Amino acid sequence: MGKLIAIVVVAAIVYMLTRGKKPSAKESNSPKEVESGSGNQAAQSASESEPAEYVAADKAAAKNPDQPVDHARSAEQLRKAINDLERTKEDDVNQNSERQSPNQLLDRFIAAVEAGRPEVCTYAWAYSQMVNPDYGKWSQGFTVKTLNLAKQSSKKQCEGLGMVRLDTFIVSKSSGKPSGGHWADVAYSEADWERVLGGAECLQASPDVKAVGKR
Repeated sequence: MGKLIAIVVVAAIVYMLTRGKKPSAKESNSPKEVESGSGNQAAQSASESEPAEYVAADKAAAKNPDQPVDHARSAEQLRKAINDLERTKEDDVNQNSERQSPNQLLDRFIAAVEAGRPEVCTYAWAYSQMVNPDYGKWSQGFTVKTLNLAKQSSKKQCEGLGMVRLDTFIVSKSSGKPSGGHWADVAYSEADWERVLGGAECLQASPDVKAVGKR
């Protein structure tokens, strides 16, 4: 009987010791710690994907104005846009100060006719106004380019001639008239042209380019 009691007592002690035993390191991971670990992994994943999230945030901000705004990035984009605009304005001023479009030249010649002081110009003068004032020696290629540009101008009404383009007012320096092929491409006759522009002032490139084939 005494042995039985001793065995029961020992079993009870073992049972109590077993309940009071601390959990191992593996077992000690509480749900909170597991959640914390998951949070760290999520934070790391978010950090690695920041560029993609910035792009997504920009797109979302465009759809949802309530989204937080990256003021530093917005300010930088605004400064860049202003700089680009200023450069564009400067380029436009430089271009307008050095070159004129075929339509601008056409407007000038039509206005001169209407004012009673008609003007025509040589190929070299037209080229210097539309393409390059410092072209150097004249070449046949410049003649072709000038004529092509002139034909790109819009047709406009000119007193005494009807609808004209810029090539109406571009003449050969030697003959003082448009090239021979010009007349087949217009509604007015050579006699009409002579009547309106025969005594017109001829604008020439300055300084004069001394080269064979200069127009």
